[in-house]
Amino acid sequence: MLSPAALQYLRFMDSNLFYFLPADFEPKKKLRDSAKDIVVNHIKNQIIENKLNPGDRLPVEGDLALQLQVGRGSVREAIKELQSIGVVDIQRGEGTFITKGDLFKALQPLLFSVILSRLDSSKIYELRFMFELSILNSLIERQLSLSTITHFRNEVRNMQEYMAGSSFDKQDFVKMDYKFHSDLAAYMDNDLAKGLYCVILSIAYPFAEEAYADKSNITSVEDHTIILDALERRDKQLAREATEKSLHNWIAHFS
Repeated sequence: MLSPAALQYLRFMDSNLFYFLPADFEPKKKLRDSAKDIVVNHIKNQIIENKLNPGDRLPVEGDLALQLQVGRGSVREAIKELQSIGVVDIQRGEGTFITKGDLFKALQPLLFSVILSRLDSSKIYELRFMFELSILNSLIERQLSLSTITHFRNEVRNMQEYMAGSSFDKQDFVKMDYKFHSDLAAYMDNDLAKGLYCVILSIAYPFAEEAYADKSNITSVEDHTIILDALERRDKQLAREATEKSLHNWIAHFS
């Protein structure tokens, strides 16, 4: 069942979407909803009203078409659209189900929109700085256990050993680096923040891969160590300095 806050947000977005658009925006007027839209809106409203919940199976195609007085082709089209944005999951031989929520998949349109906007490295730097500093401040307030910090120190030690090895691969190293950051974000216990942060990391991936082309310029092990020191000491000023240093070293390759 959706939380009251989630339901309120869905209702708000449904009735106030145009509030966020430019003042001179004039939507095209439709005389009536298409048959596909009727199906999409029906399922959306069923979710908002808690008549459909995560894991529930939708009626079969024929029953849904008969219920809404639309063609079966329109039902198929609506289901494909809902599947593409992560609302339903089609299980062959079992039926179509309301998903339990794949936040990263839901954020994919945002990811592609940002990629297509061709942001330069300085804009990505600003975005990463805001998110990463907020994540560290949140973790300091939550007071990570010493065993958790030790776990992350072991991750950093593995990165250091991998760098010292003869089979270094920059793509694998970027994945290790990103795993460190995304695993830290997971301890915020905020799926939305983690999902957005993973989108930001995905946007920054090509820049990171380029920055790590020369192994002698990589400072991630040192940077991550300072981040963990800040978390262990619960020192927000050190966390800020660590974030600035880490991202400065990252962006220095593009200036």
